[in-house]
Amino acid sequence: MTAQPASELLQGLDDPTGSHWDWQPQPEAQQLVEELLLVFLERCPDSAALGERIVSETGTHITDWVGVILTPDTPETRERLARAGYVPRTTEFVDEDIHYAFGQPVGVFPDILLTDSDRMSVGLRVECIPDFFAINQLKGFEFVQGEPFARARWAPIFRGERAALWVMERHGYDGYHLAFEPAENRIAAMHHLERFRTRARCFGNGCDGLADAERAVGAAADELGAHWAAALFMQAEYEYFVRSHCAATAQANRQHAIGLGLTNVDHLVYASSAMRLPRTLDLFAVLGFAARERVPLGAGDTAHILEQPVNRDVVAVVAPSEGSPGRAGSWTALLGESLLASGPAALALRGDPDELARQLGLHDPGTSKVAACPIPADTIEAAAADGLLDDGFARSLRTGGQIGPALTVLSRRDGFRGFTPEMLAWRTPGG
Repeated sequence: MTAQPASELLQGLDDPTGSHWDWQPQPEAQQLVEELLLVFLERCPDSAALGERIVSETGTHITDWVGVILTPDTPETRERLARAGYVPRTTEFVDEDIHYAFGQPVGVFPDILLTDSDRMSVGLRVECIPDFFAINQLKGFEFVQGEPFARARWAPIFRGERAALWVMERHGYDGYHLAFEPAENRIAAMHHLERFRTRARCFGNGCDGLADAERAVGAAADELGAHWAAALFMQAEYEYFVRSHCAATAQANRQHAIGLGLTNVDHLVYASSAMRLPRTLDLFAVLGFAARERVPLGAGDTAHILEQPVNRDVVAVVAPSEGSPGRAGSWTALLGESLLASGPAALALRGDPDELARQLGLHDPGTSKVAACPIPADTIEAAAADGLLDDGFARSLRTGGQIGPALTVLSRRDGFRGFTPEMLAWRTPGG
């Protein structure tokens, strides 16, 4: 894998692997996190019961939702953190007995905070704290910390023996303090979210469509900052994808039914034509995304991996790279740009691939489900005649293959943070 060249606005992230984005599983960190969670669940039986519900009702594991673990500060813990690749990070704390935070830069793991006390806490990432309380009919909402629609809120839901489970809601903030958010900013955030949700995506001219999206993104970033604007934009994009995909709707409903929402999204895939690629990358740059690695996908496509370093959202912008249309060019020729009418080409959730493949009828290999978009035969032939379709893709469509947004499921429990071509290349079943 190679470093991604910047577009006009896009900056590059520092490579935490130190070896050309060579991501690897992190067994030491996985063992540490799982052992801490096991101790916590033994101390807090109500949390363990919720974990069992999460598995049976959503096909995911509680580890897919954990955002932070608080544990006592001991020499043994410090030593294990170092062996597991955790490094200190600078942040703010709301509690006086918490002084240190650690993150794992080369893996997908929760932050670990150290406390001077003997207590443990775990924070679950949820989409909306009031929804979690209402759906689960929990008492204690008066103890929620943070204002409605602020960038950060959290609340305790279960307590055990020197242990507490919290739910945490964050939008463009990755610290552990409650910064005051003026009411006008929170109201503005709701207006920008409405703008993202309702923006027109069907334009006769792609340039007009991109210009409209750029205006909406620029206005939000100017008023709220890039990180908060990015969180709102991605929320609207997740919702747009879910509305277009029956299996994604079913899974989203299952996760909402337990109060979790869609905070287990791993990444979105956007198909871009070669001509629109610079503007697509620039739009994400305005939202604070930065360039990671490039992943060659074959068939003339390259995935440009971008990450929002505060929100930790990841998108893969797939575009033709060798002069041929590739699958990305074929997608945009038939359905349009992913930033516009077609929407994201794929959404990946973190969960149990085997369990969700069984529950949702996902295809193997790849644990994916394509929501087929019917394409008239004459449209296919006209695009092929104009050289706008990849030859292999066109043959697949002629013989029963499908094109449309794909829902995929993957596990990050071993901490692997990178991407393989199989994780990013959407399929055409039946071809």
